[in-house]
Amino acid sequence: MVVRADGRDLAVGGIKQRAVLAILLLNAGSGVDLDTLVDLVWDDTPPAKPISSVRAYVANLRRTLADGDPTGARALVTDATGYRLDVAPDELDIATFERLTTEGRQALTVGDATRAEESLRVALDLWRGPALFDFRDHRFADAAVHRFSALRTMAAEGLYEAGLQLGRDAELIPGLEEQVRIDPLHERLWGQLMVALYRSGRRAEALATYQRARTVLDDELGVAPGAALEHLRREITRESAELDYAPLRLELRTAVVDTPRNHRIVGRDRELSVLAELVATTPRGHGAMTVIRGDSGTGKSSMAAAVVDDALEQGFVFAWSTQTDGVREPPMWTWVHIVDRLVEYADPDDVARARVFAPEILSTRGPASVGATTDPTVGSRFEDAEKIATVIVTLVGATPTVLVLDDLHRADRPTREVLEVLSHRLREVPLLVVVTWQDAGPDRPLRPRAFDRLLSRSDTVTIRLGPLAPDAVGELVTVETRVRAHPDLVAAIHERTGGNPFHTRELARLLHTGGHLDADTRRIDIDVPPDAVAGVVRRRLAGLSRRTRDALGIGALLGVVVESALLAEVLDLSDSELRERLGPACRIGILTPSAQAPQRYWFTHAVIRHVSADDLPVDRREWGHARIAGAYAARADVGAYDQTIAAADHAWRAGEQLQPEVAAGLIDRALQHSVTRAEYQDIADLTEHALDMAQRLPRSDSRLEREARHWMQRASVLAVLEGHTSTEAAEALARAFEVGSAMSPTSLFTSAVALRCAMLVGTAAHREAAALGEGLIAKFDADGDPAAGAAGYYVRAVAELMRGEPAAAIATVDRLHARVPAVPARDNLLLFDVRAFGVAALAHATLGDAATGRAMAHNGIALARSRSNAFAEAIISVNALQVNAFCGVVAGTAAEAEQLIETLNRAGAKDLLGSTQIIAEWARGMAVGGPDTTVGVRDGIALHTSGGMRIFAPFYLRLLAEVENVHGHLDDARASIHRAELMARTTGEIAWEKRPSVNRGLRSTDGRVVDGHFSGNAG
Repeated sequence: MVVRADGRDLAVGGIKQRAVLAILLLNAGSGVDLDTLVDLVWDDTPPAKPISSVRAYVANLRRTLADGDPTGARALVTDATGYRLDVAPDELDIATFERLTTEGRQALTVGDATRAEESLRVALDLWRGPALFDFRDHRFADAAVHRFSALRTMAAEGLYEAGLQLGRDAELIPGLEEQVRIDPLHERLWGQLMVALYRSGRRAEALATYQRARTVLDDELGVAPGAALEHLRREITRESAELDYAPLRLELRTAVVDTPRNHRIVGRDRELSVLAELVATTPRGHGAMTVIRGDSGTGKSSMAAAVVDDALEQGFVFAWSTQTDGVREPPMWTWVHIVDRLVEYADPDDVARARVFAPEILSTRGPASVGATTDPTVGSRFEDAEKIATVIVTLVGATPTVLVLDDLHRADRPTREVLEVLSHRLREVPLLVVVTWQDAGPDRPLRPRAFDRLLSRSDTVTIRLGPLAPDAVGELVTVETRVRAHPDLVAAIHERTGGNPFHTRELARLLHTGGHLDADTRRIDIDVPPDAVAGVVRRRLAGLSRRTRDALGIGALLGVVVESALLAEVLDLSDSELRERLGPACRIGILTPSAQAPQRYWFTHAVIRHVSADDLPVDRREWGHARIAGAYAARADVGAYDQTIAAADHAWRAGEQLQPEVAAGLIDRALQHSVTRAEYQDIADLTEHALDMAQRLPRSDSRLEREARHWMQRASVLAVLEGHTSTEAAEALARAFEVGSAMSPTSLFTSAVALRCAMLVGTAAHREAAALGEGLIAKFDADGDPAAGAAGYYVRAVAELMRGEPAAAIATVDRLHARVPAVPARDNLLLFDVRAFGVAALAHATLGDAATGRAMAHNGIALARSRSNAFAEAIISVNALQVNAFCGVVAGTAAEAEQLIETLNRAGAKDLLGSTQIIAEWARGMAVGGPDTTVGVRDGIALHTSGGMRIFAPFYLRLLAEVENVHGHLDDARASIHRAELMARTTGEIAWEKRPSVNRGLRSTDGRVVDGHFSGNAG
């Protein structure tokens, strides 16, 4: 750390004083209290009077800063609890570095490689060595060092990317070599080095670089290179021409691509072809009428504009009339405008003939009057539909013409009658009439009677615009943003918009302008619809009565599907009154009655539902949630699971409109159901709401008990969802300990200790877990708490199994089931008496008794099902697979594992997915003639350990070694065995070393496994 003023370095004292300054700089602009400073400066070993020392350091720093700049001392501020250092952004190198790095990355995003290179080079020049190197032994610096190092890698990666774009391939190679040495696990840097070498004519070295990357990743992480790096290797191998002009497949910047544009319309090739044919045939004197229909935003007007564009290129003239929404116009106003336009282009002789035929229509019109203000009284004279149609045919004459009647569903009856007459005379003239008509829902036009009478003719070409297909959505995103979106993002956009082009276009623009869309983006980070889309919906809603809009808003709170009986109950209306209120919304396509279930309505799009609910006043919305929660509560005893969850959600959203005791009861009921079903994400959401709701209850012992229970549930479910070592799970567990310990002798504190044991077991801290487990057994012996006894004996059995004492583990499980009563199903995530069957199953397997091991597992699964304990069932199902793997049972194991993977994916139990994938890939790879699944096993190990899980890692490394051995990767197999042995020594998990077949095979030179037995001999 260097502090400079007026071009000279300032002496800022010894390491502790420098640490105070570093901590204040890392929190620049924010106060740091004295206790925090003491903890951070001295870690766990403060001196006798640490606060006095801190104050002395601060005084020294003030003098030093004042020596450098008379105003510097004022930057170090004393506040109520500690100190704050106010530093301007341009006075702190790391702030300047972050700003320049952001500017450089943004320049890459818009394709300005020169500006990106300049910004990123200046940013990297600010570095003078490792970040916070003076404080490498201080814990306070750890997070900042990791963050700054990641930012530096990001800047370096961007700098080299800019260099590749600018063609500096050869000169980048030395810097890239140094960067991959500094950051060898960053695959994108390896890819940049490969591209630079290849484009410098060093193809062999580029491929050798891939092998170097593969070796590093395997040695350090036990994983293969990712798909992008592997694809780049293949492209280099076959000398793909794409590398010469598109070398940025691993780029940071937004991918900018050129896409053919057809009037900015995508996914409508067939429709455009039909319309083009109509344009082509019209000049031959054969007029036609086409109707383009579809829901709002499907691109009807854009298609009509495309027809006009094509027609103008072929010498047509055109007239366009749009039916206004909400503005009252005189009758026939559409045809007034069309006649004006046709007079402007018509042959003078044709105009004269039309004037003679209908002087009341054209008496004030002619070529000389173009641009004059239209006389509004003329519209009242347009009474004879036959006469108007004749005037139009006369004015068209022999000139190819296209008329567009946009949004004709809004037109009045006289306007439609003129079109009906005109449609019978189209064969006489080169006139193409294009009508757009909005739908009210799937295959149902607005004002269907008018549509059927006017446009359902055999000679009318009807084009219905439905949703875009996913690939067309991706193309539209590219057209609008110049970004080739990731397939995952395209799928998310398609799902969000329903393939509606207008919604897709506006959402893509919103994401792009907000910085939420580049080539690597995979999900939508914005929940609200784009303003333009919401505005269209609001305009449609504005024509409805206040009562109808209110009913829609309350119905929107129920979901996309609205049960009419429930909505009537909430609004205190009869069925007929509700139908009357919702009828106008159905007529304009906001709602659609369900054909399969007449007692239900569907919002025709999720955006309509969102806007309807959002436009409710806050107090009315909370009232609606409270009423819905009450209605669900009345039927919760017989309701389905989703209704129970919905009732809890509405109760939470009802705010002050619902009594907290009622809301808390509904949330508790939903939690009971979700725990029974092992719906882990629902449990996580509900516990968060339950804890929030508990704060609104009066302070009492019952509230304390409720909080402790919910913290316990939250800790246990986060351990499943996020991993046993996740920060969130640990924080929730700490709160459970805090509340539970204050409530002793209740069982909640026991549950907290039991969960802590489970988390320690997951991270292979078997010795620490065993110590806590013995305490739980002592508690069981003292007061008979079954939760303590089950958890204690379970942890003891795990510890015995892992240290290679399977017989003792079996005896402990037997003792558990003999001595400990059944644990009440308060929290199915903590029923250790059930999970103990899995420990016994593995213990029998290590003794070589696969049949008994499988039987024990099936007994545990049956017991778990009888208690509706899906989590324990999943764990023991994995244990059954582990029995197969340990005993070399290949047949049927892969299929069993694949079925379990589907179940775990649905449940979200990601802690168990890695284990199941490992065994599935092992079984496939060990089958006679099976594929080489080493990569799949490695990926499974990476998934298993990603959340901090270490239990079973030595076993899984041995399975990996066995697959590697079978498929000829003998060196890799020996390395995997070596890693397994090192890890076993570290964790004490030696149970799996009794699996002799792997070791024996690896001691030979060419040992192979066939049907679970090694063959071959040394040399």
